[in-house]
Amino acid sequence: MIELPNHAPLAIWPEPLSEQAIVGRLPALLSTALPGYIVEQRWYGEKSRSLLHTTIEHIYAEASGETWIVLAFAELAFADDGDNARYFGPVTIKANHPAEHPIASIVDHADQTWSVLDAPPDSGFQQWLIQAAANQSFQAMSSESFCSWQTPHPDLLAASVTSESRLLSGEQSNSNIAYGKASIVKVFRRVQPGLNPDIELGRFLTEDAERVHVTPLLADWTLVAGPEAASIGLAQMYVDNVGDGWTWLLDRMRAAHAEPAVIAEIEGSIKLLGQRTAEVHCALARGKTNDLAPHTISAKQTQSWRENADRAFIATRERLTVIDRSLLDASTQELMQRFDRAADSIRSELAEFTHLVGFAAIRVHGDYHLGQTLHTPDGDWVLIDFEGEPARSLVERRSRSSPLKDVAGMIRSLAYARAFASTSAEPCWSDQTGRLDQAFIEGYVSTIASMEQGPALIPVDDAGFIHALRPWIIEKAIYEITYELDNRPDWLWAPLAALFDNAAEG
Repeated sequence: MIELPNHAPLAIWPEPLSEQAIVGRLPALLSTALPGYIVEQRWYGEKSRSLLHTTIEHIYAEASGETWIVLAFAELAFADDGDNARYFGPVTIKANHPAEHPIASIVDHADQTWSVLDAPPDSGFQQWLIQAAANQSFQAMSSESFCSWQTPHPDLLAASVTSESRLLSGEQSNSNIAYGKASIVKVFRRVQPGLNPDIELGRFLTEDAERVHVTPLLADWTLVAGPEAASIGLAQMYVDNVGDGWTWLLDRMRAAHAEPAVIAEIEGSIKLLGQRTAEVHCALARGKTNDLAPHTISAKQTQSWRENADRAFIATRERLTVIDRSLLDASTQELMQRFDRAADSIRSELAEFTHLVGFAAIRVHGDYHLGQTLHTPDGDWVLIDFEGEPARSLVERRSRSSPLKDVAGMIRSLAYARAFASTSAEPCWSDQTGRLDQAFIEGYVSTIASMEQGPALIPVDDAGFIHALRPWIIEKAIYEITYELDNRPDWLWAPLAALFDNAAEG
């Protein structure tokens, strides 16, 4: 395992900065500097793995005014037997820049100090990026490696080029840049060979499906390295909103407290969210290509889902047995003890996947929760971020599944909101009876039941629906427990508590 530096590495270069010097010398510096930097970033998805070494595979440098813009792609090797990971590390190199946390520093032949910085927060990089998208720019790294933008309607990005830009904050697995109220550009950090589903499904829902409540795709950015291609970014239309669903719901729960009218308003809005979710699923079920057309769920498929979920369950259970429980608060320790006692019973419920035999498997959102929705000023909803669960492989994220995977994701998200509201220091309506779960399900199921054509997606009778939904909720809760262990141990109580709530409902 490599020893991470406790300060930004410094390199002495015996020449002025140039494209040739950067391409020739920067890879060695970044191989040393990046490990200590990226492990602290929110978008880094390998926090539970021991990093051995980093290699820069591809690099491109371009001068933009007095700043150098560099596109670097790093391969990370780990101490375990798992696959290597690849990350996109765009950086800027600036002279005399008083950065608090540079990735690295360079002193050139004239004793000029340069700072190597993460590029997405830099306004110069942001403008370079949107202009590259609008111009469908091509950046060659070698005869076989290059980055290119595909922009079917460059005129739609014209307003973005002249808009003020800003890096969006929050818990993001990518770097998202807003250009006024014209567009948003996502820079994918973890790079995997193949087409990112956020681009693939965004393109279909924008161009081929009937109008649904999603963000239209404007452009996509691809790395081509020899025979392989990988998505590294996209541009999509900005949607005016009052915040994501998570923020909106918690705000309304605080406003509601014990006000029946506000509670009714929240329920109605969550029911509408269920309707919008169903409409997107119905649109996805109309896919015709080999990668989008629905498949009929077989007994073999449900057995595979059960086996995969069971492996994740066992692995998560093992991790929970070795953590230092003395570091957890008393309520979380009690939940851990409950999990120890009930684990086998909960695990047995994964057999309920069989209730979906004969229904349709379609392309789904894959990582659906309140944070993946926008609440609009007119009280409607827009679904965003069709990338899937970042920790899963691209093959898994592009595979077909039951739409109940997304339904379970939203039910789990509502459970999170309920748990946080119940512990809020402010007066807050906490929905302890699960009224919002029922509102979402009612809006969803009634819309699916009214679908005039297309394959049958879910059981629409109450008993069949509950049994078919159960294993997806368990699978999602187990995924969340692993996520919290890796990223937010103090949130571990939330998926544990909700898991028991959901088990009790069965």
